[in-house]
Formats: sequence, C-alpha cells, structure tokens
Amino acid sequence: MAAVVATWQLEHRVILQGADRRAALLVQLICTWGIAFAAVLSLVFIALLLSHTLVLPPDLSTTSLAFLLFLTVSGISLTQAMRAWLIRLGAFSWIARGTVVASVVTATVAILPAFLFGAEYQRYGLLMAQASGLLVTALVWLKLGRPPVPGGFFRVRWKRICTIARAEWYVGLVLTLSNAAKTGYGRMPTPVITSVGGAVAAGYFGLVERVIAAPSSLLAQSVCAAFRNQIGEFAARREHGAIVHLYWRIVMVAFGIACPAYLLGALLAPEVFSLVFGEDWRTAGEYASILLFGEIFVFVLATVEDAAVLLDLNRYRLSWHIGQLTMIASLWGAVIAGWVTRIHEVLWILVGIRILFALIDFSVIAAITLRVRRSGLGNTSD
Repeated sequence: MAAVVATWQLEHRVILQGADRRAALLVQLICTWGIAFAAVLSLVFIALLLSHTLVLPPDLSTTSLAFLLFLTVSGISLTQAMRAWLIRLGAFSWIARGTVVASVVTATVAILPAFLFGAEYQRYGLLMAQASGLLVTALVWLKLGRPPVPGGFFRVRWKRICTIARAEWYVGLVLTLSNAAKTGYGRMPTPVITSVGGAVAAGYFGLVERVIAAPSSLLAQSVCAAFRNQIGEFAARREHGAIVHLYWRIVMVAFGIACPAYLLGALLAPEVFSLVFGEDWRTAGEYASILLFGEIFVFVLATVEDAAVLLDLNRYRLSWHIGQLTMIASLWGAVIAGWVTRIHEVLWILVGIRILFALIDFSVIAAITLRVRRSGLGNTSD
C-alpha cells in the first residue's frame, strides 16, 4: 500500500525529460522523497503501536518491524527511480544484472540465516530478504547509472530539486491517484468472488488469475522497458507520430500472439486442469476458461500499459482507472444486494469490464493516431 505513494509515479516522467541532467534531477527527487516518506511512515507506525491503535503479537519487535518498513519502502523508491533512469539510457543489460543480484540476495537472506539463527530469525526473514534485495539492487544500479550531475546521485542540489518538484507535482498527484485507483480495483475481484462463492471459490480464482496472468506480466516487463526507452527518444524530439506507430505495431504483434494462444487455452482449460490437478479442479479450469477471454486484452494492454502516460494523457488515465474502480465496486454492490448470485455470472461481468475498458483505450489511442496523421505534428494533450 505504501508503494502507491513511495515515488508519486514520477519514474514514468524520467524518460520524458528533454535533457539527461533534468532527468537525473528528477531521479534525485524521487529518491529523496522516497527516503523521507519511508522515515515518516516508520515513525507513524511506531506511534500507532505506542498508542495501542495497532497491536502486535508479543514476540514481534516494534523497532525491528519499523526498521524493515523503512528499508522496504525506501528500497522501492530507489529501485523504481534507478530502473527508469537505466531504461532512459537503454541499459537493459544493467537492469538484468540488478534483477539477478536481487534474486540471489533475496533467496540467500531468506533461507541461509534461518538455518543459523532458527525461529528468532524466521519471524523477520522474508521481510529482511525483501528489503535486502531491493537495497542491493538499487546500489548496483546506482553504481552503474553514471548520472550527469556533479557529485552523482548522492549529492543533492536542493534548489534544483525544489524547482523540478514544483514543475512535476501536479503530474505526480494525478499519476498517484491513478495508481491508487488501479491498486483498488486490482484487489477488489477477490472479495467479490468470496462474497458469492466463499473462500474455496476465492482460492480457485486467486490461483487461476496468477497462472494466466504470468505470461502477461513477464512479457510486459521486457516489452514495456524497450517501449519506454524508444518512446523517450521520440518524446524528446516531439515525434508523436513515431510514438503511436510504435504503439500500434506492438499491439498488433501482441494480438497475433494472444488470440490463438488464449482462445485455445480457453477451450482446453477445464480438461487441462482436470488432467493435471484432478477432477476436483475442473471448477478452476472453468474459471480459467472464462477469464482467458478477457486476458487477451489484458495481455495486449500490459505490453504498453503506460502508453497514455507517455503521451501525457494523464487525466484520461486517471479517469480510465476510476471508471474501472467504479464499475467493479458497483458489481460488488450488486453481489451484496443479491442481484448477482452465480460465480460464472460474476466472472463474465469482470471479463466484460476488462474488454470494455480495453476498447476505450484503443479508441482513444486511435483518435490520437488519426489526429497525428492529419496534422502531421503529433501534438497531444490531456
């Protein structure tokens, strides 16, 4: 939850800065804000515990948890900012090195000390592993990044930082609210399913979503990184026609991959789940069969999900996320009121919402594409 405002989503703006020095100053702003925010959040956490507003089990340490909270949130800010900077540079091999380091450190810190220190460490092991992986990755990327600012990223020039903060605060607010809405409706389907079918249905749904969303997530990370790097070069030269051309090229390729794969998966899912996990899992296969139709659009959007942000359509993106949040909240209300009582109905409505908003997104980008081609200038705005 804290990660929603750990960076104000300003990492999306790093690649859109006209000069490398300005982009580096924005990275400094994100890192400075993230560390300060993490410190304040940890102090608030301690205050809530001391006032007994929050209560921990007696075997957990307030100080240890507050410290791990600080390390995790500040680590998120540092890694997000530095990943954006390396994408701007096109240094994808450096990003890969940091990711490998993060995996090794996280696994090592999570497992090895548990054998040495036993139960005392196990209470904090996963939290410590997550924080360590984030911070070590950030340090690796900081070493590799070579920023064009005097003294590197560690020497903060407050006057310039304040200047870029004043210039970017509104965009950061809009992007943060947008991401908060996205986080909200991303978590909402599980309680909706629970309200209809109980914990077992929610368990099936959660498993299926993770299984079918894995390809979208894996491909999106690599394609989005390349897309942001290339689009950053186009944005610096104000070549919005090239941006939308690249967008549609990726979308068409993604549709070509997703349609046959996911449609075949939708047809075979019940049989595959029954064969692999047993007949009791046919229900999960039926859920997957329905969700895969919507996942076609999720897959395509995930590969270029920040296209609207990179085209400076920030208020549109906020409205887009709030629209989905409102519709899924309305579905939850209909379930609670007893108007929708079957899980399959809920799943088809969820798929319908995803497809509807995918079509809205495509329509908006299509309208921009027509405007760009007619004008020949590519001048888009909110």
